[in-house]
Parts: sequence; structure tokens; C-alpha cells
Amino acid sequence: MSRLIITAYIILIASIGNAQKSLEAKVENISFSKLGDSVVINYDIIAKPDKIFIVTIEIFTVDGLKIPIRTLSGDIYEGVEEGLNKTIYWDYKKDSIYFDEKIQIEVIATVTQLYTEKLILKSAIYPGWGNYEIDKKSWRRLYGGLVYSTIPISFLLRQRANLIYESHYLNSVDIKTNEFSYQNYSNHYFLSNMLLFGGISLWASELLSTYLNSKKELRKVRRKLNLPVSKAENN
Repeated sequence: MSRLIITAYIILIASIGNAQKSLEAKVENISFSKLGDSVVINYDIIAKPDKIFIVTIEIFTVDGLKIPIRTLSGDIYEGVEEGLNKTIYWDYKKDSIYFDEKIQIEVIATVTQLYTEKLILKSAIYPGWGNYEIDKKSWRRLYGGLVYSTIPISFLLRQRANLIYESHYLNSVDIKTNEFSYQNYSNHYFLSNMLLFGGISLWASELLSTYLNSKKELRKVRRKLNLPVSKAENN
């Protein structure tokens, strides 16, 4: 096999659907070696700790002809975090590739905010945060405040219900007053439960929405980057 020529570049995308812009991230220390029937490609991604990447590679002959590759493993495709000593394994014999000329390998890292597990975690911490990272709709910032507000309001209504029950219903000897106090107590108690369960339901629906939206956007990215379907669906 001829000597391999390794180059690398990085595509930086702040979020899907928004304009590309420069971020502080880069691929460094590219190296390779031959191991049996595989080419082992090593690289580092230097970036902020919270960045997640989709990594792909493209291989060309020196004449610019693109070589089809399918059998890749290691730190490739979705969910690659920043860090050192990343490794990609390419089993070129399984791809029925045999070299009689030099080739060029390009390592491409696309930074994305669409890593599902982290988006769900963000929505679990603050409802709306995960979906905001996907579509950047400003109203989602208010969603968490709405959900969080149901908890203290529910607590205050429950406290008020208990106060009405203990101070008015139990201490009154008048039947009509008792009926009014009990109805007042029941209304406060009902509203307290409705707010609490409503907040929990909104929170749960936001987690499900974040999951579904992230998967939808990731499918768009997979198609754009021509990721193998089997690998993409397994991640």
C-alpha cells in the first residue's frame, strides 16, 4: 500500500438551521498507522468541554477521486466529545479497497448541540432549555419559569387549604359556615393538586418533546453528512 497523506479540517456549526460562525475548536495532532487490514487514524479535538461533535472522514486519491468508505469504527460519527487521543479504525479490505497510489484522508468534525442525552438532561434541569438549544426560539426560555412557578404556587395553595381546614372548618360550630369553609378548603386543595400535576405533566412532555425534536434534527444532520443508516440508527 502506498504511503498515506493525512490532512484535517473542521467545520464549525453553532446550531442546525442557524448561520455558520467561528468557534474556538480545532482538530490537531493527526497521525495514522497500518494495523493488519485496517488504517488507524489518531487525532485530538481541542474545544470547550461542553462541545459534542459529529466526526466523519473523506478519502480521495491524489487526482481528487473520492473513495467510497463504509467500514469505520471508533471515535466516528455522532457523540464524539472534545479531548485527546481519538481513534478511528478503517477496515479498507472489507470495503474492497486496494491502493496503488497515494491517498488523502480528511478528518471532519462538526460541532453540534444536538446530542440527545445532554439535551434531555438540560430539559430535566430547566424545562425548555434542551429544545431552545435545538431551535433557538426565545419563548422556550420562559417555559421553565412557567413550570417552576407551579411548584411554589401549589405549595402556597396547599398551605392555605390546611389553614382554612384547621382554623375555620374545625373551629366553627355553625353548619353553614362549616359548609362554606369545607368548600373553600376543597377548592384550594383541588387547585393545589391541579397545579402540581399540571407542572409535572408539562415537565414530562417537555422531556419527550426534547427527545423527539433532537432525533428529528439529528436525522437531518445524518442525511446532510451522508452518515451510514445502520450506524446512525444504532447510536
